Amino acid sequence: MLSFVIGGRARTALLCLPVALALTACGSGGGKSASSSPPATASADSAVARSAVPDVKGRTFKDAIVVLNEAGIASVRAASFDKNAKLPTDPDGWKVCGQDPAAGSRITAGTAAELLLAAPSAACA
Repeated sequence: MLSFVIGGRARTALLCLPVALALTACGSGGGKSASSSPPATASADSAVARSAVPDVKGRTFKDAIVVLNEAGIASVRAASFDKNAKLPTDPDGWKVCGQDPAAGSRITAGTAAELLLAAPSAACA
C-alpha cells in the first residue's frame, strides 16, 4: 500500500492488481508442482500476536484503563457491578469488581473490554 498527500488530504493507492497479474503470468507451465507435498499454510491464529489479559480486579477504573491499554485492549467500557447502582459521569475512582475478557484470556490487539465497577466503599460480592 502506498500513502501520499494531495491537497492536504491523505490518499492511499493499492498496488495489488499489477503484482497479482505478474505473479499469475509467472505460473509453472502445466500447473504441476515439482514437490509432491501440499503447500504449507499458516492459520490466521498463528500469524496474529496474542497477549494475556491482565487481572485488573480491585484497581480503580482509571488505573485499570492504563493497564488494559498497555496490554493491547483498545477500548474499555464501564458498567455497574450492582445492577441497582448508577455509575457516576466520571467513574475513575470506582473499583473494578469484574472484567470481560477474564484475566489470563488470550486476546489480539484491538480487543475491547468491559469492566464492572462498584463504588469505592462498596463490596465486590
